Amino acid sequence: MSNLQLSGHTGEVLAIGYNNSSSLLASAGMDKQVLIWDCKDSYSNILNLKSHSNAIISLCWNYSDHLVTGSADKTICNFDIEMGKLSRKYKGHTSIIQSVSCPKKTRDLIASVGDDGALRIWEQRSK
Repeated sequence: MSNLQLSGHTGEVLAIGYNNSSSLLASAGMDKQVLIWDCKDSYSNILNLKSHSNAIISLCWNYSDHLVTGSADKTICNFDIEMGKLSRKYKGHTSIIQSVSCPKKTRDLIASVGDDGALRIWEQRSK
């Protein structure tokens, strides 16, 4: 087994996760950005996503083409990886978001918990 070091973040990395096919790895953290890494061919950084104004604490893949992030800025971002951009930002927590989760059987829901003591379920189809 060999080791690889993926470099690109300018602060601590707080969250990582592979997409469903394990061809992409997402990393995020204190530098407020998400880096997407190609894990199939080149093991290189292929996309940088920025939309949060504070540290990104949690992330999850919603199928292989969307990435959901939760941040200390009290927002959740849903990124379309294929398009390389933010598709939706969710606001409702009143404190730091500690964790986001995406169900495996549906792409329409996102769950989040925060330091405000709230568990929120977000339906992506509704506004």
